[in-house]
Amino acid sequence: MLKTIIVIKEVQHLVNLYNLTDIGRDHNPNDNRFTWRNKSPKMQCRLQDFFLISKELSSDTHACNIINAPEIETDHPAVTLHLKTGDLLQPKAPGFWKFNSSLLDDEDFTFAIRESQPDFKDKYADLDDLGLKMDLIKMEIRGFTMKYSKIKAKNKRKKEAALQNKVNELMQKCEQNPSDKRILNELYATKLRLQTIMRQKTKRAILRRKARSHEFGERNSRYFFNLEKRNH
Repeated sequence: MLKTIIVIKEVQHLVNLYNLTDIGRDHNPNDNRFTWRNKSPKMQCRLQDFFLISKELSSDTHACNIINAPEIETDHPAVTLHLKTGDLLQPKAPGFWKFNSSLLDDEDFTFAIRESQPDFKDKYADLDDLGLKMDLIKMEIRGFTMKYSKIKAKNKRKKEAALQNKVNELMQKCEQNPSDKRILNELYATKLRLQTIMRQKTKRAILRRKARSHEFGERNSRYFFNLEKRNH
């Protein structure tokens, strides 16, 4: 208890010394949110999980929220801070496309590509140059695959975002009604579904980057995603 009081005083000293502010409190003055809870969750507290920024930069922040952290298995949610980037954002250029071999295990994709092949052949039936004809058919298959992959990836992102939003909503309900077993069970079930998606994303990133080792538990999924982008 004495150690906690000392830490609080030191933090307050830094706040006064450098003219800082708890931006999370500024954006959510009426919300009673927590950043740690036990499994019950009869015990809940905020601990020292927050952002302290200069008061001069407060107007440059868009939001500060407490959300579920699906990429790591922890009893602490994530504290997010969104900054107003303005003109700093650059338009995203199209990247290099590479065939995802996992599509070969997708029955919907393999069925659709088989059904579309006769149409691709008929489209270039009048060409006498067999080499050119083959290249054009492969171009059609590539375009079909890219379109299918984009739609599939978009649907996955929508599902992941929906689960993340649901977890965040259930977390708030759980904080307000910590003794409600129904909300607590639904929260744990939704978290498990979200963690399954994150494990699959991590596994795909590891396979693409041919990582030599991977430890389960406190795994840094973001590392593999950033490694993939850097090498790309």
